[in-house]
Amino acid sequence: VAQYRKPEFLVNLTPASEAVLRGETIKVEVDSQFFFGGPVSNAEVQWSALADDYYFQYEGAGQYSFFDYTDSTTGFSNPDYVPGLGVSIAEGQGKTDSNGKFTITLPASLDDASGSRRFTIEATVTDVAGQPVSGRIEVIIHQGQYYVGVAPEVYVASAGAQQAANLVVVGWDSQPVAGQVVNVQLVEQVWNNVQEEDEFGRTQWTWSVEERKVGDPIIARTDDQGRARVT
Repeated sequence: VAQYRKPEFLVNLTPASEAVLRGETIKVEVDSQFFFGGPVSNAEVQWSALADDYYFQYEGAGQYSFFDYTDSTTGFSNPDYVPGLGVSIAEGQGKTDSNGKFTITLPASLDDASGSRRFTIEATVTDVAGQPVSGRIEVIIHQGQYYVGVAPEVYVASAGAQQAANLVVVGWDSQPVAGQVVNVQLVEQVWNNVQEEDEFGRTQWTWSVEERKVGDPIIARTDDQGRARVT
């Protein structure tokens, strides 16, 4: 067992922005400096990025749902999933410059994900003595400029009765967006489950959902509070 060595330098990661829109570019500066002063120059850098689902945390007034069951794309069923971090999507290497810095650049891509994601980016710097020190940061990739929340006025209703729902449109900071046009479509979800047998002869329940559009789309526009009501 190798003897523990107290780190002689520090590695800090700083993103150009902590939140970006899908399709933009993520840039992260890696800065390595000795505790006694001076940069860790010309040092090996190994970096990796992992992606996990991100669920918008609304901090405004009212009880609105921003969750869509189709937004979950990573899942614990993925054998490559690292709890709390997600799955690996990119990695690379390089060397720090004379100032002890290195820049990580990667696209803010959601690939086949239907919702926003959280990227965890980690970099490990190894000095000439072979001592590795790591740093880690997170960057949120938003699927759009705004988030739409829904709050039905009733959760159990009679067939044929008119229903109403309240909407809110907010930015990433939960601030309301006024005058925003919202296209609303009522959808019926039919959940089905069947028992299937795997290759070992074991049976298990498998769930699937079928969505059916009901009626025509409704066009709404938010007021100065970022809210709208549809029936």
